Amino acid sequence: MARRYVLLTILVLSYSPLFSLEWSGEINLNRHYFYEDSIHPVGYVYDRLFLRLESTTDRYYFGASFDLRLWDNGSYGSIGSLSELSSSFPYQLSLWEAYGTLYDFLIENLDLTIGKQRIAWGTADKLNQTDNLNPLDFQDPLDFGKRIPTYAVKATYYPGGGDWSLTGIWIPTFHPSLLPKGEFPLGFFQVGENFKVVGFQDTILKPKRNLENSEAALKIAGRLSDWDFSFSYFKGYDPLPLPDSISISTPFEIQEDSLTPVFLFERLTFPKVQIIGFDFSGEVQSVGIWGEFAYNIPEKFQMKQLKPIEEPPFQVLSDTTLLEDPYFKFTLGGDYTFKGGPYINLQWMHGFYTERGSDLQDYFVGRIEKKFLHDKLQIGLGFMYNVSDWDSLSNQSGYAVIPEITYWPSDNVEIKLGLFYLDGKGRSLFSAWKDQDQVYLRTTLSF
Repeated sequence: MARRYVLLTILVLSYSPLFSLEWSGEINLNRHYFYEDSIHPVGYVYDRLFLRLESTTDRYYFGASFDLRLWDNGSYGSIGSLSELSSSFPYQLSLWEAYGTLYDFLIENLDLTIGKQRIAWGTADKLNQTDNLNPLDFQDPLDFGKRIPTYAVKATYYPGGGDWSLTGIWIPTFHPSLLPKGEFPLGFFQVGENFKVVGFQDTILKPKRNLENSEAALKIAGRLSDWDFSFSYFKGYDPLPLPDSISISTPFEIQEDSLTPVFLFERLTFPKVQIIGFDFSGEVQSVGIWGEFAYNIPEKFQMKQLKPIEEPPFQVLSDTTLLEDPYFKFTLGGDYTFKGGPYINLQWMHGFYTERGSDLQDYFVGRIEKKFLHDKLQIGLGFMYNVSDWDSLSNQSGYAVIPEITYWPSDNVEIKLGLFYLDGKGRSLFSAWKDQDQVYLRTTLSF
């Protein structure tokens, strides 16, 4: 039903006499392969067809886009499923964005935007801390910073039509983040050192659709001298769920001197949060500098006592407060282009997208790249260093190395070959990701 709605929308907009539409888009073909033991495809990576259409005048702007994602791994599991083409070639088709903007709405210098839209806040390069209005898109978890457009009403006023602006946003319905297909260790809950999780079942409680559970935000942005900055406030929900209760059972006999096998029954929901943000960007001696700071004020969130479904031979864990005290996340960074063309980009991120409360880790992210052959070939090296405990660097840290070669045979075609190598120890995020080492080939055709 949803696919029919998207296709009908495309046809109506294409032939509507009300709009003079301009089409554009791109095709992304991605081939990723694990190489830990043997080279085999990465199941959560997808190909993508993205279409955009726009219409604009001095009174309005209209934009819509359509997103088609195709996976190379089949979802067939029985003879009957082989009768469906989508079981061999699974896909998702969605109306990605669809919104309109009215300029000088009611009064001069007031713009009103209504519809499904991507509202990007923050000045950092992908590693944003104040960009909280759209849920995260983790379907390709190693493509950091992607977010999903959501339905919103946005009003922006420019006093005097100058460099200052005041923006108010209302998001009537909460939407969660999009997770990758299959298993990927974005985060985990530890039930104890003496237990081994052998299976789980979960249920998610979503916020009720009413005015009280809608989200809202305000932003004041301005420019002083050569520096841009903004202050922001967001009140809503964390787009990633946390467990508010867990039950456990022991489905197998316990062997002496072995870990206790447990089956988890988990109920999750989304924590409420308020975020006060500040960001800036500018330039000093040809060095670009930016920063984002987010003061997160969570509503107290407690995971209820682990209640055993059967009489356990082990101690039941007590209630645990997962969120209570405010916490501070930030990203600082800069970039510079040297004479002759080499480019360097460095950032320090305190608190990854999935981290909250007192569990924030530090990430040092950088990239060096240089173009050759009249800017048709680029060689780049990306690197990341992750620290979970500064008092034990050798046992609580990880790293990623990302060498990459990019070639542009024409202005609208990009071919990229790279390697994503990760390793880590202890509780560092890259320790959980160390089995995700992969080589990749990406081809992008823009039109």
